[in-house]
Amino acid sequence: MKNDQLKHNRDWNCDGAIQMENVMTLKRYHEIKEETYNVNLANYDCFFAFNREQLEEGLKRIGKTKDQIYKYGNGLFGTHDGFSRYMNYLERADERIKNECDPQEVYFYEFNNHECMIDSAGDTSAIELVIHIFGNDVLPTITRYNKLYSTEQLKLRQTKIKIEGLYFNDQPTIPPYVWFSNIDGKAYCHYDNALRPVYNALDDDKQFVAKDKSWWGMSATYKDGKLCEWHKD
Repeated sequence: MKNDQLKHNRDWNCDGAIQMENVMTLKRYHEIKEETYNVNLANYDCFFAFNREQLEEGLKRIGKTKDQIYKYGNGLFGTHDGFSRYMNYLERADERIKNECDPQEVYFYEFNNHECMIDSAGDTSAIELVIHIFGNDVLPTITRYNKLYSTEQLKLRQTKIKIEGLYFNDQPTIPPYVWFSNIDGKAYCHYDNALRPVYNALDDDKQFVAKDKSWWGMSATYKDGKLCEWHKD
């Protein structure tokens, strides 16, 4: 849902926070998010625990033993079936936001909520949340501020690219990550307090160069012959 009447300005007395006018869907966004925050996890055989006492309390609450549950990260525990049902519930909530809320309003709200105006990562947390809910196709329509990643680089962050044969040092060593110069796109790996050129054994041992300029200035983990987990240092 798009709000064509939305207006905004930057409040420079508050580090450039965004003030909105003619907001139409933000109340609904808050309602849906509040619902997900207050959901009874016991209905999904799940619970959060951050110490032994909370773990024991959670097990008692859902009537399970330790060998019946799994740890899913960020303190979340539960059964496989319960976790799957919980994830489906969150996906349905995101779908409701996608259908009932304006992505620009969501972006501006989360920009302020995550303090993107002063975050060293720029608007990354806000825009990636918008992508998660609304998809990449909405990116060209979003007015953004304090950008760390371009639209093309945001899409790149979600991709794995197969590039075999990368190495550095005279005795070939596989780089754990690759950084691409933001000047000419040449590939390097930081090793022993210096940037070392990264070469491609499958291309006459030439220094690897990123032809796609969206790679320039980016780093990527190099794992199993693939570039992934793209980021800026």
